[in-house]
Amino acid sequence: MRRKLADVGCKLHEVEADGNCLFRALADQLYGDQHQHEDVREKIVSYLEQHRDDFEPFMEDEEKFEKYCARMREDGTWGGNQELYAAARLFQVYVVVHQDQPSARIMVIECDRLRPTRFVHVAYHGEDHYDSVRALKDPVDPDTLPVSIELDCDGFRTEDFAKVPTRSVLALQFCSDGRRMILRRNPLARTSRKSGSFQRREVDILVKSLGEQLQMAAGTGKTLSKKEQRQVRKAEKAAKSAARKASASK
Repeated sequence: MRRKLADVGCKLHEVEADGNCLFRALADQLYGDQHQHEDVREKIVSYLEQHRDDFEPFMEDEEKFEKYCARMREDGTWGGNQELYAAARLFQVYVVVHQDQPSARIMVIECDRLRPTRFVHVAYHGEDHYDSVRALKDPVDPDTLPVSIELDCDGFRTEDFAKVPTRSVLALQFCSDGRRMILRRNPLARTSRKSGSFQRREVDILVKSLGEQLQMAAGTGKTLSKKEQRQVRKAEKAAKSAARKASASK
């Protein structure tokens, strides 16, 4: 498998074999972090439930659809083709499955978009295990990858973003459907761990806090607890320090 992937400019990025491997592989492809597998699983199962008529006819055994979804929602339950097809449609991507089988080396699962903006690559080993597939030049350490969060655009105003003190280390991207936006760490502010970079926990808190600030600015009435406020102040301080170091190193 590794040699075949290298022939097409890719490499295997292994994920934990704990029953969550499919969702870990998808999380690594979508977010650069396999540890977000719980979020990916929940979104996929919810999509299955919302589109029951599309998926129920293709279930291979006699298990009731409700029971199947309840089981699939449990941590450690293996995912398969149903979940891959759901992921392609949910995230509007083409899913490329690299297989260690001469008769079917690559399988492409299409979404319902004529021109998808993204392809995700996973490897299936034929032993009920999936791994993520990355380009040979991609970083392996998730701490060097951008952290992102998806937010609802309802009530959002672009001028609210200008009021956020931590905006210099984050980037804002609107999704094509006009209903969602993605907040992620600004690539220009990305530094390595060796040069005093963001700690991943601090960045997660930072991005979460920015989402909260934007939601409050949009009038949703959400407030942060005192503990979260302390975490935000600490994260903002770390973020500003990292941004200064990143600018100084240019």
